[in-house]
Amino acid sequence: MGICVIGGFIGELLLSLNALNDSILSNPNLNDFRLNSDQIERFVEDWMKSGDFPEGTCVVKITQSTSNQL
Repeated sequence: MGICVIGGFIGELLLSLNALNDSILSNPNLNDFRLNSDQIERFVEDWMKSGDFPEGTCVVKITQSTSNQL
């Protein structure tokens, strides 16, 4: 048994996504709400800009198209 502590960028990202998920699930009007990849990208960009993270904090390299998998 142990304690896991997640801080910094990953902790902030997990807290933000969890809050977004809780908000969507708590509103019955949003039962059919779905985020597409463009919306997720915009959310993360806006969140990082408002959080004043330094450039290069998060780099995602996609080597294969996921458009057929969504």
